[in-house]
Amino acid sequence: MSSTVNLRCWEIKGTAAAMCISMLPKDRAVNATGIWIPKSMVEHISRTPAKVNEWSELSITLPEWFAEKKGLI
Repeated sequence: MSSTVNLRCWEIKGTAAAMCISMLPKDRAVNATGIWIPKSMVEHISRTPAKVNEWSELSITLPEWFAEKKGLI
């Protein structure tokens, strides 16, 4: 079994197949372009609904190798 990591992040936008995340909340990531993560790589997700003018906060579980490849850890 491969190792996984849990990440706290914020969802900027998404499609049916992927989500674009930031490792910082919107008020601290003014010019964030985001990192695209295929939903097929996400093993678990918990979502906190977005407040006005903010992004949804996420807790996601990804394979460790993928998180390293994307520079998330």
